[in-house]
Amino acid sequence: MSLPISACILTLNEEKQIGESIKSILDYVEEVVVLDTGSTDRTIEEATVAGARVHQVKWVQDFSYARNELINLASSPYILMMDADERYKGNGKDLLQYINQSSLPGRVKIINKLDGGEQTETFTIRIFPNNGVYKYKGTIHEQLTESDAVVVGEDTEIPIYHFGYTKENIERKRKVDRNLDLLLRELDNNAEDPYLLYQIAKTFYVSKNYVEASSYYKMSLLYLEENNLNYKFIPNLLLQYSYSLLNEKNWVELEKNLLESIEKYPDFTDLYYIYASWIIEEKKIELFKILPELYKKCLEIGEADPTKYETTKGVGSYKALYNLGLYYELTGNTAKAKECYTLSGQMNYPNAINRLNNLSNI
Repeated sequence: MSLPISACILTLNEEKQIGESIKSILDYVEEVVVLDTGSTDRTIEEATVAGARVHQVKWVQDFSYARNELINLASSPYILMMDADERYKGNGKDLLQYINQSSLPGRVKIINKLDGGEQTETFTIRIFPNNGVYKYKGTIHEQLTESDAVVVGEDTEIPIYHFGYTKENIERKRKVDRNLDLLLRELDNNAEDPYLLYQIAKTFYVSKNYVEASSYYKMSLLYLEENNLNYKFIPNLLLQYSYSLLNEKNWVELEKNLLESIEKYPDFTDLYYIYASWIIEEKKIELFKILPELYKKCLEIGEADPTKYETTKGVGSYKALYNLGLYYELTGNTAKAKECYTLSGQMNYPNAINRLNNLSNI
């Protein structure tokens, strides 16, 4: 199945990943276009061998410029933007469905593969008509725009795995240092841009600098509140801010942020899950009694809607069941613990399977 799509990939020293990225999409599109920004390894050779049409451009410290150059190089009626650390995981039918049913930019499902078998899911705009209307804006964490207005787009069934957040990839590519430098330069010209502040906070968080991350998350929230802005990224900002506060053990600010966030987004499962994590991490003994209530709330809501929120897989199912099982086990209710571990294990959660085996051997 070869669809009228140009898969476009921007690269810099991606010799270890570019081949697999190209192969994952090659059979489903008319062409794969790679624009290299100055690789000193075998990225260009590997991309060529894998079947891509490869071009080169001088890196000018601007991702939007490079993305727009990719758009200019694409020859098919539709463009799918990918990164070298991503893999298309569909069967082509999802791409065909988008082409047949939409004339607007599409939000694809990004599954972020993390260390330890964890993953998060979110939706972001990656596919759009190649009609000269859409351009990228922003030096880094660029956003697709139409007539300078940020495009919202509509959800699709297109799945893409992203491996860029694993420790190995972060350390090998030194993306954090590069990205932070570009973001801080842009901040000089847009000091009160809440989205830019949010991206800086995320970058600090990835590098485990939680104090700085929390500071920028808080600044972003402040500007959003002062200007009464209601951007789509706000719930994700609130969740990430909570995780940052949890890691730096800023218990007072964390509790305040969680209570306010849950009030605003009562269907965001991850907020209840991290609320329970806070109680455990701070050892709030007087609140241990509400842990079952919180985990049951996670199960009641189920997995958060990834079209609305960036969510961790399992917090509305097997992870909540596992932690509920731990609570019952530690409080002496072995029968209920086994029940929770069994249900979690049926969803192939290895931690639950191991705990169930340990209990069975006692």
